[in-house]
Amino acid sequence: MAFVVSPSKFRPTRSTASTLPTCRLASTVIRDDLQEDSSVSEELNNEEDEEEDMDIEFLFEEPAIAYDDLDAMEKVWRHAKKPLLRIGAKGATHSHGNSLRQLLDDHTVVKVKVNTRKFGSLQNAFESLRDLAVENGAEPGIEMIQMREKDKTILFGLPGTLERMKAGSFPPPPLPSTDDDSSMTQP
Repeated sequence: MAFVVSPSKFRPTRSTASTLPTCRLASTVIRDDLQEDSSVSEELNNEEDEEEDMDIEFLFEEPAIAYDDLDAMEKVWRHAKKPLLRIGAKGATHSHGNSLRQLLDDHTVVKVKVNTRKFGSLQNAFESLRDLAVENGAEPGIEMIQMREKDKTILFGLPGTLERMKAGSFPPPPLPSTDDDSSMTQP
């Protein structure tokens, strides 16, 4: 590492002269650094090329989920507009399970935002909430459609929702848009 200091602004004293590195003009420092680092930079470039090759190979691997299923999954995720239930740091209670049951009966899929402090993971949160909903009268077999760690959100679904997704019957197609301007008549 090289330090470049303007000679007009720096006046070394006895205490600073012994501790500071030798200062040179910027052009000399750059030239010296380039000569010293040329062999190192060539090695780094070779390593970067190998890493890029590995990244490119990773891009061409076969995905775990077929693209059609991924599209359906994204449609379902977007069908549930926002989290309708939120679980705080204190964890899930009996009333959370009852609310989840009621929401699933009304909406088929429900996004639940979870603070994982009490649960440890989203998987544990899913199992706990599913059990609480079943205790409150929900059908056994509530499905986890998708879980997003980044959002700390779980998408719950009624039993059979995944099969309906694969068959293409869920989510329902969007309603045709109606323009209010076209229904108005001009005088």
